[in-house]
Amino acid sequence: MDECTNCHQDLSIVAANEYESRQVFDAPKVKIFVTEHQAEIKVCPRCGIRNKGKYPAGVTQVVQYGSEIKAQAVYFNQYQLLPLHRMSELFETLYGQAISEASLIEFCQEVAEKIQSVQACIKTHITKQEAVVHFDETGSRVDGKLHWLHSASTEKLTYYSLHQKRGLPALNDIGILPNLQGRAIHDGWKSYNKYAILHGLCNIHHLRRLKFLEERYPQPWVTNITSLLLKMKEMVEKAKAKGLDCLSQQQYFDYISLYDVLIQEGCLANPIVGKIETEEPKKRGRPKQNPARNMLDEFRLNKDAVLAFLFDFRVPFDNNLAERDIRMMKVKQKISGCFRTKEGGDIFCSIRSYISTARKNEMNVIEVLRMAINVQPYLPDFVASG
Repeated sequence: MDECTNCHQDLSIVAANEYESRQVFDAPKVKIFVTEHQAEIKVCPRCGIRNKGKYPAGVTQVVQYGSEIKAQAVYFNQYQLLPLHRMSELFETLYGQAISEASLIEFCQEVAEKIQSVQACIKTHITKQEAVVHFDETGSRVDGKLHWLHSASTEKLTYYSLHQKRGLPALNDIGILPNLQGRAIHDGWKSYNKYAILHGLCNIHHLRRLKFLEERYPQPWVTNITSLLLKMKEMVEKAKAKGLDCLSQQQYFDYISLYDVLIQEGCLANPIVGKIETEEPKKRGRPKQNPARNMLDEFRLNKDAVLAFLFDFRVPFDNNLAERDIRMMKVKQKISGCFRTKEGGDIFCSIRSYISTARKNEMNVIEVLRMAINVQPYLPDFVASG
């Protein structure tokens, strides 16, 4: 400041009394730079052999893209879910360098290949080491045909797999559930129940079905068991907040006894419908029951799975974690459509598994992609040591 804004007194030699500051955050204009590597070529004066120096690791082609461009391309395509044609336009806009769709696909293939060992470790750890694993599946089209994306996940790990089937053949081929050592949390899809392992059912699904029954088939047991499940959830959360790992024996007895009483009340109000003899041909399968009776049978026959969160505090009340992990598939379909080939779907599953695991462990996505391209893929310490 050179002069007073009021009287125009010269202030050039007056010391400042205080400072007021303002900051502007911006980024420099980005551009691609080219690094040329030259290898010396020398002819031996003794034997006449032509000798060529070695290029740095990773420099294998006459012209190629570097790890930073590759990492950013895979980030935008596989994480931000931009379609290939928009990716090419994005790089031309940002860097003045359009990258072909073939190159973009090649970058993703390269990352998928370099993280295969990571995927194998994650799959093994989920199968053998985790006490609680969440499962879910959703439909996805590949070359116009319906496929299924399956997920197996924990708070720190994610594993995706794409398969032509939804049920038992797919789960057997994926290979996690047949060998699972922990408890499987799921929404009750019948194929999961084929495995003789510990199960945990999503009680958010139960609450939705109970809400439907309360509106369409109102009965006292429906309202009461809804309140009981929510009360159990509340008590478990309070116990966890106090640092406890279980409820008292009396609490268990009270809750389970009330649960059994309500199920019995519901069964009395919804007896099994007997077969009616008619001259019509018999239909295959079980006789059709009303929704209330179906709900009661599930509560009665799968009691340990419904109340798993009450018996084991490691088990959550719901399966929201799996639903969050599977949701990105639907987002991908809305933004960039379905897969052209099964190979493309497998690459997506592999890279998304890697990225999701990294994010759950608070790692920077572009950084872990850069690590993979440089043949040092990220793997959580607890998985590497396990």
